[in-house]
Amino acid sequence: MLFSMYVKVSKSFRVVATAILLASVVVGVSACGATFPKDGTPSAYDGKWSGTLPASGNNCDNITAEAEIRFGFMIAKIYQQNHKQAEAWGQIGDDGHLKGHLGMAGVTAGSVELAFDGDNASGSWESQYCKGTFSVERT
Repeated sequence: MLFSMYVKVSKSFRVVATAILLASVVVGVSACGATFPKDGTPSAYDGKWSGTLPASGNNCDNITAEAEIRFGFMIAKIYQQNHKQAEAWGQIGDDGHLKGHLGMAGVTAGSVELAFDGDNASGSWESQYCKGTFSVERT
């Protein structure tokens, strides 16, 4: 009897410990996301940008972006009908091209490619459900 009670306590403890560990991992992952470099060389593209992402697909209308670039690294918040849906992030190369990621909480669920030229950038993006163009300008 004592042994079976010990086993039950041990199983309960393992279940609780596993649940706490899983919750910690979920909270940790949800807090993660693209972050700007802490230092670096300023780029010609640093600053705030905004634009639109016209797309085809199921429920892929009214998509906009607000981006910030620091040290040539872009993080864009992607909105659909004024609700944040995703982020786009990536490093702009010396040639003005960005081949980046689209997703949320650091988890990649699509891609984005942009070519920067002065105060404008254009390119394409793709996710599981939508595919379209990406056009932003410096604000």
